[in-house]
Amino acid sequence: MPRLDARPEPIGPGAFVAVMGPSGSGKDTLIAHARGRVDPQQTYFVRRIVTRAADSAAEDHDTMSCEAFATAQAEGAFALCWTAHGLDYGLPSSVDAAIRDGRAVVANVSRAVLPLLRQRYRHVVPVLLFAHPDVLAARIARRGRESGEAIAARISRDPGISLAGDDIVRIDNGGDLAVAVERFVAAIEDAVPFEIGTRPR
Repeated sequence: MPRLDARPEPIGPGAFVAVMGPSGSGKDTLIAHARGRVDPQQTYFVRRIVTRAADSAAEDHDTMSCEAFATAQAEGAFALCWTAHGLDYGLPSSVDAAIRDGRAVVANVSRAVLPLLRQRYRHVVPVLLFAHPDVLAARIARRGRESGEAIAARISRDPGISLAGDDIVRIDNGGDLAVAVERFVAAIEDAVPFEIGTRPR
């Protein structure tokens, strides 16, 4: 389950761009393509800390052992952390500093943490990616970590999390990647600054 320390006031004026979607929806790919398209002074792309060894099929992340992760969490090293699929995930405390500076923070997160993000940050832009199940299955198979029934089970798995609201940015990332990237970049650029009066272009 997601875990978050209580904060009296939501952090701002920047925004947290929460990239969500099922396995194979292309979250890391879309984030990678957006990096070179936005103002680096206005945007902070977060490297997640995961209790999983890095490999060529996985996202670009920092790795911690379960013991080191628990110690870092106890010492307040994370702005946000959660557990999913038997792994611990964390976002560094530098996320809070970037949002206080008025930047857009972009991170791949679990759909389960969205309510906690809304509590912690004044402005949250939820970006939900989706793709046809056949596309998801092909992408997961290319990773080489699962096959056959395991892939089918992962795709059919219902997370039991309903994302509703007019602020959800829904992007079809199963077709033309360039179109999806354009929509994603627009969502990032529109995210901040809310309270500064200029927009990165």
